[in-house]
Amino acid sequence: MPLLVLGILFSFLWAAIEKFGYPQWFDPFLDSNKFLTMGLPRDFFRMCAAFVGFTLVYVLLTGRNIVSLATLALNLMIIAAAIHFGKIDTIGHFLVIVILVIMTIKGPSVYGFFSYRESRGA
Repeated sequence: MPLLVLGILFSFLWAAIEKFGYPQWFDPFLDSNKFLTMGLPRDFFRMCAAFVGFTLVYVLLTGRNIVSLATLALNLMIIAAAIHFGKIDTIGHFLVIVILVIMTIKGPSVYGFFSYRESRGA
């Protein structure tokens, strides 16, 4: 299970990095779904989406205290997209949704892969 979670988190991380490094790849999606930008300039919205996605995944990889909140936020974003984009998107993201629900319930205990560990000793 931890390897599956790690794989999913790195795929989300890569999606955020793509928005920073290759912004033109995201433009056709925004052109066909103009409502997503909520009236904001496209470049600003894309950088904000990349920042939020990267930050949520970074928290999941390194955080300890707010892992459940970050998984809940990421899951709500995926579910909101699945509601709009339909059945195929829901089926495609179902495993990711289930894993994020498990991470939300279990909390930071198992999934804090790179979290800071306090040294115990003298």
